[in-house]
Amino acid sequence: MLRQPLLPEDKLILAKTQRRGSIARRNDDPDQISDREFSKLIYGNQSPYARTQEYQTLDNISQEDVREFYRQNFHPNCMILGIVGDFDPTQMTEQIKAKFADWPATPTPPHSTVPGATQVKAGETFLVDQPQLTQSTVQIGHLGGQFDSPDVFALLVMNEALNGFGGRLFDEVRSRQGLAYSVYAVWSARYDYPGLFISGGQTRSEATVAFVKAILTELEKFELHPSPPLSCNRPRIQFSIPLSSTSRIPARPYLD
Repeated sequence: MLRQPLLPEDKLILAKTQRRGSIARRNDDPDQISDREFSKLIYGNQSPYARTQEYQTLDNISQEDVREFYRQNFHPNCMILGIVGDFDPTQMTEQIKAKFADWPATPTPPHSTVPGATQVKAGETFLVDQPQLTQSTVQIGHLGGQFDSPDVFALLVMNEALNGFGGRLFDEVRSRQGLAYSVYAVWSARYDYPGLFISGGQTRSEATVAFVKAILTELEKFELHPSPPLSCNRPRIQFSIPLSSTSRIPARPYLD
């Protein structure tokens, strides 16, 4: 399948049909609407990071387009192979060589330049009016940066301190003030282009203004007083432990 895929036309038709169904239903969920429109406001309508799939863009994809994409991009020197499970590394290496050793590399690997991103809208309020709904979905934010930020670990700790049970937003906006069904504020970085810092949640329609003010107040308080000792107890470094004591896979730290 990897080296000589059939890429049959009926599978392409099926995939496009499924995508058309998603387009037809995309305005049924307020979260999908807010995510889609918020990305456009930050990155701009023409940015690849706010691109919206449409019926016309699906119609423009042919079977030959799929085949050409495969020819350009699927080469052994353009891939990273991941193997998961309980296996002997020596035996697995031999099996991989048996299957892929004679697969020729491309002399000219495809190279693409990752587009940059700048914030298009700032300091404004935008409304998607859905009068049939009894609650508001709110998003507030701006460009958030990349994972190569020198402040990456401080920002990941901030995510933990603000969110979830025991987080400052949850405790204040949802539990104490009773303004939210859900509330969050997340630094959502990306590896190769600026991601987002995004805050928001859902509240009953008549509480929308109070909800927005409460979020902004908590974020301002956090900026002035980042995190008291008690709220720093939640984020911690843990280690993933191999299931088997004979596993050759080392433990890896992760933030929890």
